[in-house]
Amino acid sequence: MSKLEAVVDSVAMASRSVVVEAPHGPVSGPLVAVCEALARAGHAVLAMDLVVSQLEPSAGLSALSIAAIDRCTAAVTSGLDLLKSEAPTTPSRLGVVGYGAGGLVALAAGYRCQVGAAISFYGEGPMRLREHLSHIIHAPKRHAASLLCLVGGNDPDVRPPDLGAIRDRLGSFGMRSTFIVYPRTQAGFCDPQSAAYRPAEAHDAWSKVLHALETAPRLRHRFSVATRPSNNVTDPPDTEPRRTTE
Repeated sequence: MSKLEAVVDSVAMASRSVVVEAPHGPVSGPLVAVCEALARAGHAVLAMDLVVSQLEPSAGLSALSIAAIDRCTAAVTSGLDLLKSEAPTTPSRLGVVGYGAGGLVALAAGYRCQVGAAISFYGEGPMRLREHLSHIIHAPKRHAASLLCLVGGNDPDVRPPDLGAIRDRLGSFGMRSTFIVYPRTQAGFCDPQSAAYRPAEAHDAWSKVLHALETAPRLRHRFSVATRPSNNVTDPPDTEPRRTTE
């Protein structure tokens, strides 16, 4: 599978427009729905349709190489520049959201790109981040984004040791991160077209996405390494007891 179906959504604040770029084919219905929902919430949105095979010929979705990760995050930077130039007003906040394997690109972009929030849905993003952790997050970075991972407790890609390793590395660099684990929930729980769809969990996760974007540091007032990091692994209210990564 060469096409990165879990597309990265680059989000800018302070506008209600949507720019959907799909140079390699139509953007999927669920992604369009996400874009429209973000626009209704007051965000300008750029959906990036990344084809990994064209970025790195030897890498497909199941074998995302380091070179492909590097090129994907470079593409996100270009996309953010496009979004800023196309937005009706200059955005004061920027964030990036990714689903599945796109979550890896979102998390990497949160460290490398000028965004205030990076959000990853489902277990594949953190799992792949753990595989390439020392390459993607290799040193403290003053203006790295706050990272948010929303995962299902029954997702086979969610491995507590991976979450713990990521949390510890980010914490050692003074970076902010939060991991929300929804019990008895699988990947796809936010997609109404998926058999794994869980309306209550999807609603809770969406509220956390909007909060993360709306409270992200402004571009001219980014947090510093002196800021006390928040590295938590929590369950949402009214669920099973908190699941930790220890």
